[in-house]
Amino acid sequence: MIPDPTWYYAQTWEKSHLAKEAIDVAITCMASAETAEPAIDATVKESLEKAQSEIQKALAAIIKTKEQI
Repeated sequence: MIPDPTWYYAQTWEKSHLAKEAIDVAITCMASAETAEPAIDATVKESLEKAQSEIQKALAAIIKTKEQI
């Protein structure tokens, strides 16, 4: 559930949850693997890159919101 969009942390909250979901995908993928495989490596890398992107957006949202105060 996305919070009220007028809440100070709404964008940061949303992007943080998207990052968490991507990290959860990477963790689940690694946990189910018995050995390293190129397909698993690709999924983990893609998920962690998505998480990194969402975290950067979450941080940018804090800066943007602070500038509006």
